Amino acid sequence: MKVLIVRMSLVAVIALCFANISLAENCKDANTTIDYAVAKPPAAMTEEYIQMALKQCPEKPDLYHRVANYYKHWYKTELNPEKQATFKLRAIEYYREGIKFGQGQTSNTMKSELADLQKSDEFSKAAFRALRPVQAGSTGMGLSMKINFEFDSANLTEGAQDHLDLLGEVLVEQDTTRISLEGHTDQTGTESYNKDLSFQRAEAVKNYLVKNFTIAPNRILTAGYGYERLVDLNDPFGSENRRVEVMKLSE
Repeated sequence: MKVLIVRMSLVAVIALCFANISLAENCKDANTTIDYAVAKPPAAMTEEYIQMALKQCPEKPDLYHRVANYYKHWYKTELNPEKQATFKLRAIEYYREGIKFGQGQTSNTMKSELADLQKSDEFSKAAFRALRPVQAGSTGMGLSMKINFEFDSANLTEGAQDHLDLLGEVLVEQDTTRISLEGHTDQTGTESYNKDLSFQRAEAVKNYLVKNFTIAPNRILTAGYGYERLVDLNDPFGSENRRVEVMKLSE
């Protein structure tokens, strides 16, 4: 019996060694593919190479960090608004993915870079068109709407209408597009209170779009997450976290 247990343990150790070797080889290949992808400007196949590499080595934060920095660079140098919006959204998306798998200094660096990138967020039609459709309720990519509310209230201020009017116009143009409006708060107050307030704010945005642009209500889903999905993890009480995000569900 002891001999059998020893043999089984040995088999397990050998299998684990081969698995580690295979993983190391996959990550080496993934690095090579990323090297190839980021050595030149974004093109039609760039994202396919990146996705192929990340599937080979899906939990290595350094890979996501490299890809995020690559897209951030091209966001800052690109002059075409449509391409610029796409590059920025992809940079944010890869920073977020890298943070999920990172820890220590690597994760903190990505959090800071993500926060800096999102501070310059501004809703535009180009950015909305660049959004990739996601599943409702997912943690996919959304656009932060710089929408102001009255203090401790779901009442829209006059300044909030500028961005909402842009969103309304693009929804009229793309009359089959469905969206999700997600309310968020900072970390001040209780969890239950903030979830309720964030939902009310998302509903206020929906009501504005339905009333002023005759958008069919069933094209707009709403949700409130309170402070569950902070956008600036370095400053959980900061104003950047008080927002409504728009996510594209279908086109």
